[in-house]
Amino acid sequence: MPNYFDESLVFSNLVVNDKNEAIKYMSEKLLSSGRVKETYPDRVMEREKTYPTGLETGEINVAIPHCDYQHVNQKSVCIATLKNPVKFNKMDDPSEEVEVSIIMMLAIDQPDDHIEFLSQVFGLVQNQDLLKKIKDSNNESEIIELVKTNFKGE
Repeated sequence: MPNYFDESLVFSNLVVNDKNEAIKYMSEKLLSSGRVKETYPDRVMEREKTYPTGLETGEINVAIPHCDYQHVNQKSVCIATLKNPVKFNKMDDPSEEVEVSIIMMLAIDQPDDHIEFLSQVFGLVQNQDLLKKIKDSNNESEIIELVKTNFKGE
């Protein structure tokens, strides 16, 4: 079974001031784990400016920052629940912002996996009951299990 999820890449109640701080923190954790290349943190930040990833999914909103596969060593998902929501520009209307409480940063290592992997993540983020359980959890192991149980690709 592929190991997309690792407890060392899950952060509950992360305290950040804005989306840039969150993206920097999470991308640096992916980098220090060896799952992404040195170029990943800058590329994911650049991509977020051009193609924002904030999703208005209901009561609990999500962002899914990512970048091209060339900057990735190993397919992974880094997850953070935020102590206080931060604003991300919306994917479907970049001129608008959405308050995000959960970030799922994606590291996708194959170009042909991109759409399939994203569609599986979209399935997760449309489940408000699941998002509430993830957001309410203070336990990284529990968050991983919640995601794995509901992730079709795992």
